[in-house]
Amino acid sequence: MLNTDIVPLGANGGVLSSARAIDDTEWRAICDGLSRRVHGTFASIKAGAYLPWGDPLTFGLLKLLEVDASISSIEVWPERVAVMLDGTRRDWLAKLRVRYGRGVAILEPVTDAMASRPAYMRLAAALTQAYWQRGVVFRTVLESEIRLQPRLGNTEHILAHRHFDVTPEAELHVREALSLGRAHTVGSLAAALPHLDPARPAIYAMALRGALTLNLGAAQPDDMPVRLRARKG
Repeated sequence: MLNTDIVPLGANGGVLSSARAIDDTEWRAICDGLSRRVHGTFASIKAGAYLPWGDPLTFGLLKLLEVDASISSIEVWPERVAVMLDGTRRDWLAKLRVRYGRGVAILEPVTDAMASRPAYMRLAAALTQAYWQRGVVFRTVLESEIRLQPRLGNTEHILAHRHFDVTPEAELHVREALSLGRAHTVGSLAAALPHLDPARPAIYAMALRGALTLNLGAAQPDDMPVRLRARKG
């Protein structure tokens, strides 16, 4: 989902004046200050915590990141940064930080209309340049990307099984079936495991824990291609 190419835009300004990590005390103060805007929390396995969200776009993006096998960790409001934009210092609160592979990205979910405004485009260019100087990707994620179907619907279907407990025996059966070399969808893999009941929740839970990769672009959950994800180390 992420474009991980780090390319300087050469925009005017964008020099990072300061970047300061937010500690636990300040993070709680931010949550308190934004309490009227916090609409709920999201139980994230990758964060190991309930993450607050204040708008539907952030909520939707959190869902996609939780299922994205390339993302290893998620943080909300991780730091405050200041950039010089058109000769003026601009303070900005980073919304989401994720880690993927060996990289780090700052993600900003915005509406398509907001992303097309000249003022936001200048700010995004300055932030892209500033973060590039630190070796970090800044990425605007559009509402149209977040709400894209059937990906979002399949994501929500998978997340409904996030708390399913997969036994070591069940995981072994799934891995053995996929190691035979035959291409499988969720539906065909479940059919190949009649002794594993229920099979689908085990498949979804393994995907959420990074053991499997699912193609979320399929028309229906049963049609999602599934493959083993290489073990680390």
